Amino acid sequence: MQFETCGPYVLLEKVASGGMAEVYLAKAPGTEGVSKFLAIKRILPQYTTNEDFIEMFKAEAKIAININHTNIVPIYEFGSSKQQFYLAMEYVHGKNLRQLINKIKKQSQTLPLEHVIYIMNEVAKGLDYAHRFIDRSTGKPLNIIHRDMSPQNVMVSYEGEVKIVDFGIAKAESKLEATQAGTLKGKFGYMSPEQAEGLELDYRTDIFSLGILLWEMLANDRLFLANNELNTIKKIRDCHIPPISKINPEVHVDLEAIVNKALARDRSLRYQSASDLHRDLNKFLNKHFHEYTSQDFSQFIKKIYLQEIMEMRDKLIEFAKITVSRESYEQNEATRTITNTASDIGGVQNAMISLNDSKLTQDLDFKSAIALDERSVSKNFRRNSAKSVSQTNPGYSYGNPNNTNYTITVEQPGKNNVFTLLLSLAILVTAGYLYYDQQALLELKVAMGLISNETKVVASVNSDTTTAAQAQEYTFHVKSSPPGARIYIDETDTSFFTPGRIRIKPNTAFTLSLRKDGYLDYRKQIVPTANGQQFQGTLQKSKVGYVTIYVPVPNVDIYINGTKILEKPPVTRYAVPASSRVTIKAINPISKAYDESTISVREDTHQQINLFPKKR
Repeated sequence: MQFETCGPYVLLEKVASGGMAEVYLAKAPGTEGVSKFLAIKRILPQYTTNEDFIEMFKAEAKIAININHTNIVPIYEFGSSKQQFYLAMEYVHGKNLRQLINKIKKQSQTLPLEHVIYIMNEVAKGLDYAHRFIDRSTGKPLNIIHRDMSPQNVMVSYEGEVKIVDFGIAKAESKLEATQAGTLKGKFGYMSPEQAEGLELDYRTDIFSLGILLWEMLANDRLFLANNELNTIKKIRDCHIPPISKINPEVHVDLEAIVNKALARDRSLRYQSASDLHRDLNKFLNKHFHEYTSQDFSQFIKKIYLQEIMEMRDKLIEFAKITVSRESYEQNEATRTITNTASDIGGVQNAMISLNDSKLTQDLDFKSAIALDERSVSKNFRRNSAKSVSQTNPGYSYGNPNNTNYTITVEQPGKNNVFTLLLSLAILVTAGYLYYDQQALLELKVAMGLISNETKVVASVNSDTTTAAQAQEYTFHVKSSPPGARIYIDETDTSFFTPGRIRIKPNTAFTLSLRKDGYLDYRKQIVPTANGQQFQGTLQKSKVGYVTIYVPVPNVDIYINGTKILEKPPVTRYAVPASSRVTIKAINPISKAYDESTISVREDTHQQINLFPKKR
């Protein structure tokens, strides 16, 4: 409940800390309680007397504050507070590229080829804009060079946006910054050969860094990693690039040519501009994945970070109750009032995610949505329980090291909230009965005081360890003719497209399905017998239509024209032959309750079918 301030902003929590600055999730003041979340980048206290760092920070502000591009994190304000400089910038609700790569590796997966191309294509667009940026006050180009194009400085939002961040060591040929010749700046391992040798730099150093990022994501490995910084620099200077197609057989010869050109040691043989790199990447993406959109990438990210998105959503709901008064700030900069005007969080209305609300749950199956709601309710239960302990003292005043006063007002839970708590618990138990989720049960036990949080952590670790021990898997390469088909395993969407790599348990039969608009679905049962096994499926062009099937109850079987399909509802965009009568039936295998519908499907149309099984 104790918050620090930076200028007019309230610092809610630290989200990152780097070499020269730290970044906070913050809230800005607004009139009539209207405010917004943003990020505050503040120079670290130990560098406040270091003129080099101060000048570098000022340079970032002067360069970046006028840059406005969808692939670059915008700067809203540059200021100082308590002798510390800060930048107010957009808060990207997502992860940086290094976090994404590590997350995928932890899951024994690889980043699909089409997503790699999309990410680098977006980065190249933003970098080209920065390279060509014109100083609006003079009409002259600033000749901006980022010089630190590493995975940590590429942000990926949960909505599929890709943004460059941190021009803190950017070099502009103006009086914004004076850099001594021969000084090495930037992260080791992502430098160009000329940067590692301390030579004069131009735009092409950033292009080489993008080439490193592209190679590493395709290879799922580091390119210039050594046991120390000196040996890393030596490897960069030698510039030996292993052929990417030998490491990843899915890399097409055209893509390998793009990688090699971006990583040319001789600058004259390298891409001469980021726009040239963007043009080739965009051409490759359109040719080999012509139906790909940013929404495909967004769905992929959301599936990976479901739990993190839920936790952050709960946190932002809490932070949203804190209102920052602009009037109070303007009247007295030393004292601001923060009032929590919201009532107690209790209840499913604020905590549970509606299955019909937000893009997050559009493509989740019923089981996933229930599991998410279980975790939300259990967390909600703990928050309500903690608040009810202090119900005799509704107002609190907290101090902080900066002598900024805050008043936190918490409305007391009434009878309705007690009832809502019981209702939340009942829903949790019922959902847990329908879909057994070990993590949700552990959360519930902690909330009810049956086990300690430490015991829960140990149980979770043991469960993860057991799962990891059983998870020896093969890498299975899937290709299709034509490429760009979406891959399904046992009718479960993997979010991968062909050509793609999936992880499969060895010697275990599974049903591989390939789907692509304008083609009949391809299905085949396969038993993987070797690591690195490859499979090629040929899709048949046909006149098809599509049906999406919704059933409000779980655990039903779906039959299409008398044939049972493995996929559980909701079944999305299922391809059926056009110009034919299609009978769709949903039946509960236990109660035998069922419902059916017969429809006519025309070519390139999409129909939604709602079935309500009843006992006959």
